[in-house]
Amino acid sequence: MAIEVNKKFYTWHDLEFSVALDGAAREILVDIVSLSFGHSVEKTNVYGAGRAPLGQATGQYILDETTIELHKAQWETLKAQIGEGYLQADIALSVRYADLGDESPIQQVDIEGTLKGESESLAISNDSLVVPVLILPTLIRTNGRLAYSDSF
Repeated sequence: MAIEVNKKFYTWHDLEFSVALDGAAREILVDIVSLSFGHSVEKTNVYGAGRAPLGQATGQYILDETTIELHKAQWETLKAQIGEGYLQADIALSVRYADLGDESPIQQVDIEGTLKGESESLAISNDSLVVPVLILPTLIRTNGRLAYSDSF
């Protein structure tokens, strides 16, 4: 079975996924189905009296909602570890991945945020139950670097 990270598939051997609660890693989750995250800078042109832009504003850094999909049993285990108020819990995800057999370096993505929601859909199927879990991110680092800096 493959794991999907932002629409690209990796095998189980390629991905390490951990969750930290209260500042300490409590569990390594290997039973995830997918992870989707994104971020961008929303820039705007600055105009004067003329038709052409004078330049661009530095823009606002936008963190898209992060979604992880977990097998139902794994999600129930994580919820039990967090306890009451689990949808208000601060969480830190760390994902390391690389293409198996490829010479590309290991990629690491760290996402900090707050659990925001879950949705469940039950149906008769041969597939295992999967729960999408929404995270409101406050920080995304890729290979130790932030994508946006206020120093510009």
